[in-house]
Amino acid sequence: MTSAQYCNSSINLLSVNRLRSNVAKLVHVEIDEISQLHDSFENTLKEVASIIEKPKSRYPAQVRNFLEDITSQCDNLLDRLGLPKGAGVAGRWRKACLILDIGIVSYCGAHIERFDHQFLGEDLDLAKITAAWTYVTDGSEGIMLRRRSLRCLDGFLSSYKVWVLQSQLLWEDNAPLYLSTTIEEFSDIWGPVWAIRKTEDSNTILKYDAGPGSILSWPVEAVTPKLEENELFCHWVALDEKETKQPVALRQGMKLLIGAATEIEKK
Repeated sequence: MTSAQYCNSSINLLSVNRLRSNVAKLVHVEIDEISQLHDSFENTLKEVASIIEKPKSRYPAQVRNFLEDITSQCDNLLDRLGLPKGAGVAGRWRKACLILDIGIVSYCGAHIERFDHQFLGEDLDLAKITAAWTYVTDGSEGIMLRRRSLRCLDGFLSSYKVWVLQSQLLWEDNAPLYLSTTIEEFSDIWGPVWAIRKTEDSNTILKYDAGPGSILSWPVEAVTPKLEENELFCHWVALDEKETKQPVALRQGMKLLIGAATEIEKK
């Protein structure tokens, strides 16, 4: 992807944390992280293979350190995505690797392309559940890949659903999702985006123009999920919708929770 200039140094994945089950989050993942995990697996396998070839061999502490390093990297990824890890080490490794495999494919299609039809010849959205590929039989909570709608951003995406990673315990949830993201991650996957400032040299951002509409801060609604630290509630407003007065100015680098009600003026 980097050699084809499809991405620079990172990708992002969409995930839903069971503790915030109505919010999809765009999670930043560095290409170097993926390469490091690959190298860790490869180096560990080489070390184990060299030991096995020796008579009466025993696993030294170095191999244990290799294994703990792999586990730490896998756990870090699953924690950032807000996805269940499970107790078994091998199961956590498998989950992390499968998430990266399918997540890269999803990223290449901007998280909306039907790669299941195009490359697998299957409908992975059948019966609400795409596939519990990361389910492990140690009794831990599995992870599924599903296609879900976004709330106000449904208009921005022309009603395309997005692929999200989520706990298998959320398999019945079909409500449109809010999106938690930074504008940088949003622009990376669905850009370009233009910051509209109060003046040319101002740090105050009035809105971001994105597609046939704009992202701007919005008054919190009764059903709005609890905002995280440094997260601002926002709405994507289509060009033919009326913009309301913004309660808070936008700032570069802040997290946005996009998903206000699509019915702007209630009469």
